[in-house]
Amino acid sequence: MSSEIKSTTVQTNSLKDKTGTRVLASDSGSAWSWGSGVPANTIINITQNQFATECEAGGPSSTANVFYSYSPAVTCTINNCQTGSKILISCFLHLSCDENNRAVKIRLIDKTNSDAVIGTEGSGGLFGAYQQNINYGGVPVSYEILYTPPSFNSGSFQVEVQGAVDDAGEKSFINQSDAGGSSREFSSNIILKEIAG
Repeated sequence: MSSEIKSTTVQTNSLKDKTGTRVLASDSGSAWSWGSGVPANTIINITQNQFATECEAGGPSSTANVFYSYSPAVTCTINNCQTGSKILISCFLHLSCDENNRAVKIRLIDKTNSDAVIGTEGSGGLFGAYQQNINYGGVPVSYEILYTPPSFNSGSFQVEVQGAVDDAGEKSFINQSDAGGSSREFSSNIILKEIAG
């Protein structure tokens, strides 16, 4: 049975499937939200952390190839996620180090699930940058990974970026200008997209 609506305006607070048993979308009065039965691989939620703050990890007492949290912490949180959803994590970072001829290595951490390491890392981490003049700042690096969290915390998921350098006692930076100044600082961002499972 098909139906046809001949109207310029349709008002409803709920859309259901043809059996009337599954709510596909609903209106809370202030916003619409997806219900059950969203087609797999549909983007249903998105958030971004775009920041220009200079962040650093490691330091004089740091160990080579050990990952440290950045200060301030580099995180992104997405809320109101549905059980079984996947998260597409997109990172666009400006990386540098306080020495030349070094690799800045990046790890992604699932803060919602006991700091689990996200993805299959290579010998240098999940992604990063190596350059002779990496100490001059602002090396742009982008990376994406599709991740299925084991669980959500009341519908929320948080990812953290951690950094390492392949030599002891050194720092890695995000958004640092050359020589530690402020005249050429860039910004970075993390985008999280919830994809229906």
